[in-house]
Amino acid sequence: MKSLFSKSIFIFILLISSHYCTQAQQNILEKKIRLSLTQSTIPDALAYLSDQAGCTFSYSSSSLPSNIRINTTHQEITLTAALKEIFGSRLERLQLQGTNILIVLKKASGSVTGFVKTSDGKLAQFVSISIKGLTGTTVDKDGHYLLKNIPEGSYKLIASLVGLNSQSRQIRIIANQTEELNFTLTESGEQLNEVIVKASKPNKFAEKESENIARLPIKNLENPQVYQVVTQAIMKEQMLTSYAEAFQNVAGISTSNILNTRGTSFFLRGFASPPSMRNGMAAPAWAESIEPVNVERVEILKGPSATLFGSTQTSFGGAVNNVTKKPFAGTGGEVAYSLGSWNLSRLTLDYNAPLNKDTTLLFRINAARHWSDTFQDFGFQHSYAVAPSLLYKPNSRLTLALEAEINNYKGTMWAWTGFGEDVTIKNIKDLKIPYNRSVTGDQLLQQWTSSSVYAKADYKISDQWTSSSNVIQSIYHRSEFYGMNNNLWKNDSTLVREIFGNFPATVSTYQIQQNFNGDFKIGPIRNRMVLGIDVFMTKDNRTFKSGPDPDHSRYTDEVIMNDPSSAVNVSKDKVLAFFAPYPMSSNIARTNTYSVYASDVVNITDRLLAMLSLRIDRFDNKKLIINGVTNAKGDYKQTALSPKFGVVYQLVKDQVSIFGNYMNGFTNNQPQQNAQNEMITYKPSQANQWEGGVKMDLFQHKLSTNLSYYNISVKDALRWNAFPPTQDGTQYSRGFEAEIIANPLPGLNITAGYGYNKSKYVKADEILEGKSLGAPKNVANFWISYKVQEGKAEGLGFGFGGNYVSEVFIINPIVIPSYTLLNAAAFYDVSKYKIGLKVNNLTNQKYWSWDHVTGQPLRNFVLNVAYKF
Repeated sequence: MKSLFSKSIFIFILLISSHYCTQAQQNILEKKIRLSLTQSTIPDALAYLSDQAGCTFSYSSSSLPSNIRINTTHQEITLTAALKEIFGSRLERLQLQGTNILIVLKKASGSVTGFVKTSDGKLAQFVSISIKGLTGTTVDKDGHYLLKNIPEGSYKLIASLVGLNSQSRQIRIIANQTEELNFTLTESGEQLNEVIVKASKPNKFAEKESENIARLPIKNLENPQVYQVVTQAIMKEQMLTSYAEAFQNVAGISTSNILNTRGTSFFLRGFASPPSMRNGMAAPAWAESIEPVNVERVEILKGPSATLFGSTQTSFGGAVNNVTKKPFAGTGGEVAYSLGSWNLSRLTLDYNAPLNKDTTLLFRINAARHWSDTFQDFGFQHSYAVAPSLLYKPNSRLTLALEAEINNYKGTMWAWTGFGEDVTIKNIKDLKIPYNRSVTGDQLLQQWTSSSVYAKADYKISDQWTSSSNVIQSIYHRSEFYGMNNNLWKNDSTLVREIFGNFPATVSTYQIQQNFNGDFKIGPIRNRMVLGIDVFMTKDNRTFKSGPDPDHSRYTDEVIMNDPSSAVNVSKDKVLAFFAPYPMSSNIARTNTYSVYASDVVNITDRLLAMLSLRIDRFDNKKLIINGVTNAKGDYKQTALSPKFGVVYQLVKDQVSIFGNYMNGFTNNQPQQNAQNEMITYKPSQANQWEGGVKMDLFQHKLSTNLSYYNISVKDALRWNAFPPTQDGTQYSRGFEAEIIANPLPGLNITAGYGYNKSKYVKADEILEGKSLGAPKNVANFWISYKVQEGKAEGLGFGFGGNYVSEVFIINPIVIPSYTLLNAAAFYDVSKYKIGLKVNNLTNQKYWSWDHVTGQPLRNFVLNVAYKF
């Protein structure tokens, strides 16, 4: 019944969306593009739009203003909206003839444009430019202004801003001409802030700039932290059908497990993967619930990142932040369908529209339905996702956003595996089992739903300060969950399986975050600062059944995996009958984390920057509630400090930076009870990273490179060689990473990465000491694509890439062998539609995941068809 209800809701949403889609203008003028222009003439701007939208323009060159320079940036904007922004009221109409657009301009009055600088030669911002009693504007962030539709005549222009001496200039306006008039203002007590000037035509695989990484609007070359971004452009080009596949484009990360799961397990700088964030906030309780249909970009922060993001959403190796798709000004969208190997069937919808005439209220919805089997004899995934969002701008200072995500998932249970003393193999590939044989079957499942509601209010307090208020509430509910997390290979072919069942379980999280961002000067020193307060609360409510003692707590059986007559498909009836006599138990665990943090990026000079950051966390773990009775167990509190320091020096301004950083991460440790029933408390475990490297952004953003060396040391880890455990464990992780993103020729894009990591437990339990488990030493990735830019074959493209992962120790001396994956794609992408074919694992390589020790998909194909409107 629930499945039928979910399908009905999904079909209803598609029908409603389709109804609105048919009302939208169905031509190239509504195509969504990314717009980024800096000091561009109108002919150059039109050439840029032609390249982005795959169209041509017809116009009278004599009617185009010759002195206007265009400065504008939009993540997403329709072609019509872009043309209206460039021509403004001079645009009379647009006439579409195939892919050719005729631009007809009105007979306009004159205009005046120019730039405003301070006396030290820097571009100013927030300056008011006005003609008294007639019109006025404010210069944009690039120091530029434009006044249009001014009747012919002589006027006095006034430039003014608090803190600067006002200046007036005389000008004569001539019809159908644009005059240029620049201002240089002198300071009266304070100077204006330097302006960030963005690239005019960025590499689509190298869209690095983000305010999420440092919680500040600083550029990649100004940031002492290494991070990577997997853009929407490369995810679409690679025709990804699972969230896990995005990480194939990240230096130093091995491929995630993608069998019977969406897959989010990987090592980052030698440490198990962190949970994922959503727009800098806590994601749903488990990262497996992430559906890629609503992900605009994936940001991977390298190194301990607790200072700005806390310990609950990061690991000692780094953090992952998913930026969701946002509404934009315009009507448009895309419906896409993918089919492929093993009954892959995936339908997605992306629809955007303004809800009022002045486009202050915007709506967007993303939705997906996914079905797939596996290459093994058992296994499947079936899911639905819906993600609506609203954006409202009641005035120039305030922006309100409301988003929701609803996920429903049903699939085969997972299995984790260990090895007994009678196992003789040294390499997992030597196990005597068929590669395509499942160890679980398909009767025992995991079924869950997750829902999140996210609200945000951004307010411009003044020219120097802004406020961002954020709230997110997530609920993750498992109606059924079976797993095998203690399987044991008895010998090279016999598997002893232990099956547990978590019955209805609900995990809810609630986070409130308030950030204040400032951009101001103290004397000649520029400061960009964030001050934040964060409250994060979780409640984990689980019910379960188990046997009366540890030896009879789980359903157990044996399977001879290389014997076809040995039953693999676990009988659900037998498992339920085993648990039936035992009573239901429940645990409720609650934790609250209260945090304050501050970070300041100081421009000591225009090339030398320093970052100083500090976080204070108060961790409050509440008493457990076991079967309705409050238990003293679990009640503890801890306080942790997390500092961060970084220095950046730009050898070549806005092109080459050298950097160094110290970053900290921590985890809280629960108290333990000794033999005398005394509670032993522990300090938080700490990870400290020292890193140095170089970042480059060259040849007008056609080449972007990161090179870095890092050294992470962990102290105060718990060792469980005795009870209660001792807190003297140590670990180190050292390595080198390189990332290159290039756009050497129009249409040719290249991304490649390499990571070397050496990590070891220096002082740990005997089974771990001196070893490195799970993290590969060498990982490499690349993707090369080319798309024809003009001519009869325009829109035709090809892509080729792959991944290499070196061998991994899982339980010494057993290893997972190294492997190389190769993938290829071909596509035809034009204004109205796209069709593409991708083949994954071209060489039919056998490979295994590090966490589940499970064989991964062999050669498979994906055919994708998309209609754009």
